[in-house]
Amino acid sequence: MRNRLWLVTALSLASLTHADLRGQGSIVTPVQYATVPGPSSYTGAWHYTDRTQQIHGDLRNQNFTVNSIAWRRSAYPGTDPNSISRTIEIEFFAGEGDMNAAGANFVANYTTARTNVVLRKYITLPDFTQFQGAPSQFTFIVPFDQPLPYTGALDFVWEVIVWNNNVNSNYLVDACAGIVSLPGQVTYVGAGCTATGRILPMVETVSIDALLGPDRLVLEAFCANTPISAACALLIGATNPSLSFPSICTTLHTDALVAFQGTTSTLGSFGIGPLSFAHQSALVGQKLWLQFIAADAGYPFPFVLSNGASVEVPEVPPALPLVKLVRAPQQPTASVGFVYPYRGQIVRLGY
Repeated sequence: MRNRLWLVTALSLASLTHADLRGQGSIVTPVQYATVPGPSSYTGAWHYTDRTQQIHGDLRNQNFTVNSIAWRRSAYPGTDPNSISRTIEIEFFAGEGDMNAAGANFVANYTTARTNVVLRKYITLPDFTQFQGAPSQFTFIVPFDQPLPYTGALDFVWEVIVWNNNVNSNYLVDACAGIVSLPGQVTYVGAGCTATGRILPMVETVSIDALLGPDRLVLEAFCANTPISAACALLIGATNPSLSFPSICTTLHTDALVAFQGTTSTLGSFGIGPLSFAHQSALVGQKLWLQFIAADAGYPFPFVLSNGASVEVPEVPPALPLVKLVRAPQQPTASVGFVYPYRGQIVRLGY
């Protein structure tokens, strides 16, 4: 119980050494997003025409032959009508370079030979309009015409030139950008009660992120379809008791060691956070169980509950920025581009 209370009240976090996250025949880079979604979306280079280059700094000392590259849809939970399938004319190059020394000149960023791994051709991108999970599957896959032996002596560099594109609109690819952060896994369980006077059941959404510099943990939770202007609380615990009673309209999914209280809005919603906590060296991978409860006189037991959610405490993200983007939007023939440290698309390399 002492450990549980420590977890809930301090929301502690510990650094772990990265394990080898390669699966059978593939590796995701940046490595910290192998099993969790990136914190942002990225539309270039697939918006129109473009020249984009990325240098990945997390693959050194690994030796494999790259034979494909793949992308996944971002974790944006809604529908994006712009992210429709499109046909583009592309050309890919790859090689090795030094991420820390990389600058605006595309060709100069290759320390080894720049290899034309995908010959100029037309390909069709999958439809990304609908939410596909968090993280989603890597369904946008481009096989290499010329496999690239990657030695691991330097950083991996890939580059795409989009010569033609029949669609000029966003295309939401999973990406990392800005603050170095690492989201934790979120799992939802059960169904919420339908509050008196509402049509849809109460539903909660939650997120937990580990942030670097200064190290901290950020927790947010939101509940929709609550009673209007009613007392409400977010319950947080360390276990899921999964208790059901005849007088309660749904299952209780938290042991409720801590509660954050307030009042729902006049539109019937309630949010908590962002709650920010300093990191301690502890309990990475442990779960918190969250559920909203609100007063509702229309039920024999005068309260209603949302669905339940568990969040897994993530590890502190690595201090090293793991990717650098160089981009010349709508300039496929450009020799230089804009440089963006720690920004880029999350990709899966097949080998």
